Amino acid sequence: MNGSVEEAKLALASAIEVGRPAGIVAALLGIVAANIDVAVEAAVESRIEDRCNAVNEALGVICDLHSGVDTKADDDWSGRTHAIYEDALRLMTLANVRNDWVLLRRARHLLEPLRLAWAALDSCDAPPAARRVEDDRAALVMAAD
Repeated sequence: MNGSVEEAKLALASAIEVGRPAGIVAALLGIVAANIDVAVEAAVESRIEDRCNAVNEALGVICDLHSGVDTKADDDWSGRTHAIYEDALRLMTLANVRNDWVLLRRARHLLEPLRLAWAALDSCDAPPAARRVEDDRAALVMAAD
């Protein structure tokens, strides 16, 4: 298993342990991002099984998050979040069928602002040291892209 996927799963376990709902969603989206990174690398290297496994794990998490959005809610956030998840699911499914790493990267870029928003919300409730670490991670992600 990829190191960053393992790290993302550890972050999820930590958020669950402490009971931080926003941290749980941010960590789940971190698992998605890490799996997309694995899938991109596997697609480039034509490692079909690894790509499929990583995409399937990411799709499972997105489906779970997607099912938690209240589509009957009459607010902008729910509508936009639902649309982001729908687009990501479509892009990743198509990317998996076509072995298209570009579509995988597009899905990752689509989901990243959502992950950062949940991480920012979580950091509002976190102790000062935890806020500083997440801010550093967000800056690194933005600089890498």
